[in-house]
Amino acid sequence: MAKAPKLVVHIGHGKTGSSAIQTALDASRAQLERGGVRYLGVMFEHAKTGQRHPWQKRTGSEDFFASTDTDARSSELFDILSAELDAAARQN
Repeated sequence: MAKAPKLVVHIGHGKTGSSAIQTALDASRAQLERGGVRYLGVMFEHAKTGQRHPWQKRTGSEDFFASTDTDARSSELFDILSAELDAAARQN
């Protein structure tokens, strides 16, 4: 049986160094992947599976949060994360 992948979500309040962490992770993506770690990006812009959404870019947070359809956004996030976790589980 394949080992279940581990999902780590980084959420940071403004002015706590979150942007620096995200920038460092983004700059280290190739090295992280060689170690079996996938960095999906600030707005899942590096997700490799599933449908792409207009907000799915590093600068897409305003587009994402401007939507009044929170159910649709929740569904999109769920679909992206489910597809990525499924793909990761198949690789293990």
